[in-house]
Amino acid sequence: MLLPFIGYSQTNLVSWNTTSAPTPNVSEITADAISVSSGNSLSNDSWSGYRIQGSPNGSKALNYNLYTQFSVSVAAGNTLTPSTFSFTYNSPNDNNGPKKLQVRYSTSPSFPSNGTELGTVNSLSRGSNSYELSFDFPAGYTVSENTTLYIRLYTYNQNNKWYSDFRLRNTTYNASVNGPTLSGTVTSSTNNGGDGGTTNPVTGALNGTYNVGNGGDFATITEAVNYLNDNGVSGPVTFLLTQVLYNNNSGETFPIVIEDFSGSSAANTVTFKPNTGINAKIESSNVNDWTGVSAVFKFQGADYITFNGSNTEDNTRNLIITNKDIVNYVSRSVFWLASNGSNGSTNITIKNCKIKQDNKNQGSNFCTGIYTGRDQNDNNGGITIAQANADNSNLTVQNNNFINVKQGVYVNGGNGGNRTTNVVITKNDLGAETNTETIIQPAYLFNVDGFEYSENYIHNLYRDTNAGDLRSAGIHVAGNTTNGYIIRNKMRDLTRTTTDSYTFAGITLESTNSNANILVANNFILNVAAQGNTTANENGHGINVADGGGYKIYNNTIVLNTNQQNNGYTAALYVHSDVDGGLDVRNNMFINNQTTGLRRTAILVNKPLSQINTVFTHLDYNNLYSTDKIGFISNSGSIDWSDNPDYQTTLSGWQSVTGKDTNSINELPVFVGEKDLHLASDENEAINNLGTLLSGITIDIDGQVRNIANPDMGADEFGSIELPEPGSGEGIYCDSSVTWNGTEWLNGEPTADTDVIFAGDYTQNSGDLYACSIFVLDGVSVTFEANSDAFVTHAVTVEENGNLTFESSSNLIQTTEVQNIGIVTVKRNSSKLKRLDYTAWSSPVSGSQTLLEFSPLTLTNRFYIYNTNTNLYNTVAPETTTFEKAKGYLIRVPNNFSSETPTVYEGSFEGTPNNGTVRIPLTYTGGNDSHNLVGNPYPSPININRFIDENIQNIQGTLWLWRKTNDPSKSSYCTVNKMGYVANSAPGGNSQENNGNDLIEDPFDITGEGVLNTGQGFIVRAINDEELVFKNSMRDAVNFSNFFRTEDTQAQQNVQNQTNRYWLNVVNADETATPVFSQALIAHSALSTNGYDNGYDGKSLLDADVNLYTVIVDEANEEDMKLAIQTRSIFDVNDTVKLGFSTEIAGTFEITIDHMDGLFAEGQEIYLVDNLTDTTYNLQEGDYSFTSETGTFENRFEIIYTIEALGTDVPQITKNEVVVYQQGKTVNIQSPQTIESVTVYDMVGKTLYTNNKVDNTEFSATLNTQQQVGIVVITLDNQQVVTKKIMMN
Repeated sequence: MLLPFIGYSQTNLVSWNTTSAPTPNVSEITADAISVSSGNSLSNDSWSGYRIQGSPNGSKALNYNLYTQFSVSVAAGNTLTPSTFSFTYNSPNDNNGPKKLQVRYSTSPSFPSNGTELGTVNSLSRGSNSYELSFDFPAGYTVSENTTLYIRLYTYNQNNKWYSDFRLRNTTYNASVNGPTLSGTVTSSTNNGGDGGTTNPVTGALNGTYNVGNGGDFATITEAVNYLNDNGVSGPVTFLLTQVLYNNNSGETFPIVIEDFSGSSAANTVTFKPNTGINAKIESSNVNDWTGVSAVFKFQGADYITFNGSNTEDNTRNLIITNKDIVNYVSRSVFWLASNGSNGSTNITIKNCKIKQDNKNQGSNFCTGIYTGRDQNDNNGGITIAQANADNSNLTVQNNNFINVKQGVYVNGGNGGNRTTNVVITKNDLGAETNTETIIQPAYLFNVDGFEYSENYIHNLYRDTNAGDLRSAGIHVAGNTTNGYIIRNKMRDLTRTTTDSYTFAGITLESTNSNANILVANNFILNVAAQGNTTANENGHGINVADGGGYKIYNNTIVLNTNQQNNGYTAALYVHSDVDGGLDVRNNMFINNQTTGLRRTAILVNKPLSQINTVFTHLDYNNLYSTDKIGFISNSGSIDWSDNPDYQTTLSGWQSVTGKDTNSINELPVFVGEKDLHLASDENEAINNLGTLLSGITIDIDGQVRNIANPDMGADEFGSIELPEPGSGEGIYCDSSVTWNGTEWLNGEPTADTDVIFAGDYTQNSGDLYACSIFVLDGVSVTFEANSDAFVTHAVTVEENGNLTFESSSNLIQTTEVQNIGIVTVKRNSSKLKRLDYTAWSSPVSGSQTLLEFSPLTLTNRFYIYNTNTNLYNTVAPETTTFEKAKGYLIRVPNNFSSETPTVYEGSFEGTPNNGTVRIPLTYTGGNDSHNLVGNPYPSPININRFIDENIQNIQGTLWLWRKTNDPSKSSYCTVNKMGYVANSAPGGNSQENNGNDLIEDPFDITGEGVLNTGQGFIVRAINDEELVFKNSMRDAVNFSNFFRTEDTQAQQNVQNQTNRYWLNVVNADETATPVFSQALIAHSALSTNGYDNGYDGKSLLDADVNLYTVIVDEANEEDMKLAIQTRSIFDVNDTVKLGFSTEIAGTFEITIDHMDGLFAEGQEIYLVDNLTDTTYNLQEGDYSFTSETGTFENRFEIIYTIEALGTDVPQITKNEVVVYQQGKTVNIQSPQTIESVTVYDMVGKTLYTNNKVDNTEFSATLNTQQQVGIVVITLDNQQVVTKKIMMN
């Protein structure tokens, strides 16, 4: 059954001329009578038409409570597309008429957030005349069936509202003047009579899954939410986002307000998420330059709403929601949870999203990711920051990336019974992009009862203004905040460059409750530095206990290495004078390594010594280390007196004065790295197992189980784990264990819910082994081979002299963030290589293995790292250089390899297998050459699509892979992005000639989204100086011998919404000449646009003798982009693709189709247009041969899909209308259309002349050439290309 949309032609749908309800011109809508709000008056007579009184006086601002309203309702089975609202008005000239006017609209009678602005006039024409005004609705805006559109007219700024008029002319006033009029179209879904069926429009309460986007159940998110608000739900609802971009231009109105609709419950939830394969963007923009956008989404008393940004069942982030507000004097958010009177917004979950503010506002204004507080706007459309007047309870914020915000999650709870309850903020990335007022409050919790702040990554907090009371900390709890957990967070590089009276710390505890009951445990805090101040409270501290009491501070690692700019007082733990007491501080590492400052301490207590037993219930088993003083507590004199003798230099002095820290130590730990506070397992014996067992602290920051007898101090448990007796069945990470004794399994077979202990040798030959954790005991050898995999939920532990080996094509897959223990061997075969060839390697393990130990027969001057600043490879000393995590190294094959026969290098990595989130800093040079050589850090393949999606804000979404066998003159890199793979020109790099290298395959041949194998190094291009991130969710369990492969074309076809692709090659036509090769991929997909789409369009490196690429205009940078991979929007037979070609070799070449899929594989024509020879050729029928001189040619070739393509979208002129003639040596051109560029070629394709900035309908140029035939290629401003031949003298 086909159901076409039958549309009524655009018309004046309804006009208001009397005080009665008007009759519309179409029967599919109804209209209500014109009405005014309380405080306004309305009359209708032949002297004025409608006469309205009651606008605000003089300079008073617009009052949204004083309005004139017009409304229309849409009947079932129909959709209204309003185009304009227009009227004729008169505003008297005697200073009584209003001077300003605004029109707004909404589909809710309550006008949430005062609706959406349609237009504003700031200077009305006044006098005795009548004037016309017309306001256009956004393109694509629709009103669905059973919905009412409300339009409100506001007038203001007049002398005296009681003696003034505003007049709307109508037929009562003058029969020839129509009253206020709504124009547009109404469409109806109707049966075409084919099978007698009926339509199935969305009716009644929602229940089920609905597509939102072009051709979906709802055209826009706004339309879907308006319907939700009006009709409610009768079951669980999912709104699938089916298009790439939702913004003002696509018909959205912001903020999108979700109200307290009917039917919501714990069972009847509403979820918004991108459809499978869709990376969706929701972007709000201003309707003018003075009205802010308070939020992209506002919850106004709404309940049980989930925004899930993953387009899979995993925790991928495929939805970016951006507030693009440019008004800098308003406070704004991306999500706003508003308590509507006594009705809070409850049970809201926001997860797997990228939450972004495009622009920073003034220093004193809020620029938040998620704000929860009162429903209150300011007069400029922004948020008024005010405490909630109801409980916005059960907020969950999980696995989001906050971008360019000043406040990440700001919870502004109310007093008393209006405190916000049950807030969970977990596994979020709360970092920053640039050092200009970056994120200053990752989390602020005010008046919250019950919260969890866990496993978040906070980095690059940077506070450079003291405007406003915007206090800074990795997390700040304030007000009457109680009953919470701050656990397993990683914070680093927190900086404040201003001097002010506010606290600054990694964690600030400022609850006003003396029994707050807040646990702070297993956190890393690295480098907190303020400007420096002579008052201790105003400096940078690791943990700042600022008020209240009842805090448990357990097993944290706080390290201060970065010096403050000015002198001051710093501490890893600072206790303020306002603290009531009840602090339990045990098993922490308080390390102050700063080298400058008035006083630098491990612990600084701004309380009198006489109160120490009130302040601390426990203070012991800590590692206190400082380059200056161990600690301070006042016996006499001020904390701000640097020479106060109460500053204790030694641990023994501190113990003697305080009577505390009896079992504490004074040792400088050895950490894994400058930015990594994990402890080096073999260099910290002096601090091993010196903590005390604490209730509830059974795991460390990574989820590794702690020693139940003598745990380590600090957040990282290192060293061996105490195991139960093998064969006992007792569990470690899970409730039970199984043991392999060398011949059989004891206590059952391994499962994902059992710890697995290997007490005897074992070989897994093919198949999979699932385990909660793996333990390989001393002297035992365990091997995975023949495409077998180990799926481990928690840790892998190998005791000394134990052996765990993963042969090439076998994998270790882990899901949690736990750190592994012990040495593992991971083998990985290279592609087939010849002597003098290179491979880009990356190690899947960490440890002491050097590059030379990995490849001992490689010449020592043939180990390289990539220098981003110079864009060159630099040699390194392989004897001392160890593999860094996630870093790539270019290593030549052993020097004994054959120069004739390709051979596999069997690489063997030895160390502790990498697991969990891995971050590596990117080097950014500010230009297009910010290339970084990185690599897969895991002992398993990684998914290309997920890697690009996770890092799309920090890199160009294209990877370049070193792929060739011996030939130093050829291009070294092939190109990969989310759309596919493009081969390179070197032998072994392309599908035409792999030079015996059967281990090199098209990287899209094995999984649904492409993978890079274990040990694979690759190039990325940074777009800022942030970090590259690898996560366990990127790991794929696929087994193959090829060094890298990517997805099967048909698999991608299914995943990516019927993507259609073809690959074009350019090769030598002369088989006797030196082979050349270049490839370009062109795709059409609903996942992309015709502009540049990061991740779907991939730049060409243009590093071969011959290059084939496509060209698009980068509108953001106003330059042409040369692409190896171009993904255009959904296929349009009238589309045109500009093809570029460059060559350093003159000769005859062929453009061929390498392979294709989708509709191209089904026979869709692909025409190559050669503008130089005026030839159009169907590549589906064979290869196209052409001759070219050396040079770059970007106006010669283009691709079209129908020979009518040039005449479809843009009016075209005929070739004869363009006149080209010669006078002497001057070429003259006249055209009825503006000429954009002119290029003149000789008959072999050599460029004789070019001008790309003509911008005129007439053109002339003098060419000093010998007599010959020339080809003039003229590009018009409508992109039509006209070719003419002339005889040049």
